Amino acid sequence: MDLTKKISLILSVAILMGLIFVVPASFAKNVDNPEIVFTAKEIKDKDKLFERAQKGITDINAPFRHESKVVNVKTKKEGKVDIFSTTQKLEEKKYADGKTVTTYATTNFAAVAELPSKYDYDYDGSYGVKAYNTIYWQKSTDPNGLAMVKLYKAEGGWQILDSQLSLSDREVILASSGNGGWGWIEQVHPVYPAINTFSYTTPSDWDFVLADINTQMGCIQNVTIHRGTSSWDFSFMNSY
Repeated sequence: MDLTKKISLILSVAILMGLIFVVPASFAKNVDNPEIVFTAKEIKDKDKLFERAQKGITDINAPFRHESKVVNVKTKKEGKVDIFSTTQKLEEKKYADGKTVTTYATTNFAAVAELPSKYDYDYDGSYGVKAYNTIYWQKSTDPNGLAMVKLYKAEGGWQILDSQLSLSDREVILASSGNGGWGWIEQVHPVYPAINTFSYTTPSDWDFVLADINTQMGCIQNVTIHRGTSSWDFSFMNSY
């Protein structure tokens, strides 16, 4: 084979190899650039969100479990806490392989209506302290219907509505535990805010977990309430 034919053969092979590699690159580009099929402006105003939650207005009935307690440190008597929740659907993306990823913001409120002490107080419908948080999470569903969820951010705080009350020992725990598809994974991130508001993004290595009954994904808030010489432990848990 002469030099001209050799060069022609080499060029033909190079062009063929280039075509082979162009197809996967093009496909990857489509996968990395999904179609946005839904988007909505997020409601951030706490008062509007509290009103929505009280009225039961929500975009979806998110399967979150809520639990809150306020307990007198000395007597161990429990007070009254009202819990409300609302979820906003923020965005939905569809990928070339048929997968969809939907982003939600679930806002939760725990409002202390009664602080127990050695005396009994009547519930008059007013609130002394509110704990609140917005849990930002995603749900990924493949073409076969297999769903996985991921917590990526939580923000919130405590609102004092009675000037006689103060707060200390604030703690926030972001957690996501479940089957990651290759085994059980535990993802826990405790933080200790110095003020009554917080905003935390989960670590970058946190992953999706299966959306089943064994999954625990959400936010826990703990704080101590003080009034004079009395103290109460106030906890608020929200978990998928």
